[in-house]
Amino acid sequence: MHLHFDIVITSLERESLASFSIEGDFSGQGRWILKRDKNITESTLYLHLKTHHFFLKFISILPFGKNLVEYSHRRVMLEGKKMILKKLAYE
Repeated sequence: MHLHFDIVITSLERESLASFSIEGDFSGQGRWILKRDKNITESTLYLHLKTHHFFLKFISILPFGKNLVEYSHRRVMLEGKKMILKKLAYE
């Protein structure tokens, strides 16, 4: 299954905050907040999403659907984290 969505940055504060909107199979908004303290940067991502995708709505009504969606989300976020760390290692 492939999901399609666009992310549009709606505001950006240098080194501290990015706000964005999402449209497509998911829609909603999010914020990415970075806090620096000495040599440590804390990253927090807030997402408020809903879906119009038929298959995801169907999965959500199954008894195990919520667990399946949460598992899939954790995998996607872990892969994103790996990609970001790999990219930062090269810069």
